[in-house]
Amino acid sequence: MREHKRWVDVLKGVGISAVVISHSGHELAQHYLFWFHIPLFFMISGYLFFEKQSLNSLNRWVVKKTISLMVPYVSFGLLILGYITWKTNDFAAIPSTLESLLYGGRALGFYYGVFWFVPCLLLTQILFGYLVFFIQSKLIKIVIFMTIYVMAYLYSVSKIHTQFIMPWSMDTVLMAMTYYAIGYFFKERLTTGLNKITQLVCSVFILLVILLDYSRLLNYELDLKVNMYNHFGLDLLLPIAIVLLLIQGSKLIQSSILGAVFEKFGQASLTIMFLHVPIQIILRENISLHPLIIGVVSLLISFCAHMIFNSFLVARRVFLGKIYGTSKEKNRSYYSH
Repeated sequence: MREHKRWVDVLKGVGISAVVISHSGHELAQHYLFWFHIPLFFMISGYLFFEKQSLNSLNRWVVKKTISLMVPYVSFGLLILGYITWKTNDFAAIPSTLESLLYGGRALGFYYGVFWFVPCLLLTQILFGYLVFFIQSKLIKIVIFMTIYVMAYLYSVSKIHTQFIMPWSMDTVLMAMTYYAIGYFFKERLTTGLNKITQLVCSVFILLVILLDYSRLLNYELDLKVNMYNHFGLDLLLPIAIVLLLIQGSKLIQSSILGAVFEKFGQASLTIMFLHVPIQIILRENISLHPLIIGVVSLLISFCAHMIFNSFLVARRVFLGKIYGTSKEKNRSYYSH
């Protein structure tokens, strides 16, 4: 067993909190948190990936990843569908909703707005796993992933993605693979941390971009779901700089009470990912609250739901995808090796 690093769960907790707040309806939060929250999860997943020593072990890993991600995808999808049907009494909409869930990607919206991420993550993990297994040269690997990044950017600029919707966000996999590769190839660097000069450079760079954007001298947006990449350099450098500082911060607070809170959120990140949007919709429909409060409340309710699911064996298997795990593995990561 490889050593579990608490700061990784803390970082995931920070990341999923950013995802939730960015969907709360607060305009500034959405704009700035989109710069890094989804790239962060792909980088974490790449960081946690380890090459398999045989094709059989790789194939077994693919099966386990598929089950651990897609079983919750289906279960939460059906759970939300049940609520929608109960609320609207519209049974005729069930087939089209099931079709959208099967197709995935940008075909999913509203209650299912973030569901695109899970199949995209799975495809990214599988493609990356087979690529690094069959291609031995590190240089060739790096060239391939640099080429993939260029392809992602050209695809976005061409606006082809506006003409049709790819199943399972296959087109987003191009950019996702780039962030995944960064987490993988810079694993040692991410583990050792940053010196003070690097921290200063990252901080100044991030603040400069924020100031330029806020003053409208720069119009920067990043949205992987809709393939919105509008700056060839910043789309890589900015998320990396932010994630590097967040890693440093996660290491600093991992032994604190705040770190423990984010660690728990990180361990519940997939459940929170699935549930926070429908919970926010329900809150907005019934209570008038500030968007940030809605974000925090939806985060806490989603976390409580995860704790309930994690307390029962059947719920753990159905909603958390922990088919292979034992009671000792209640907090196993969905992004791990």
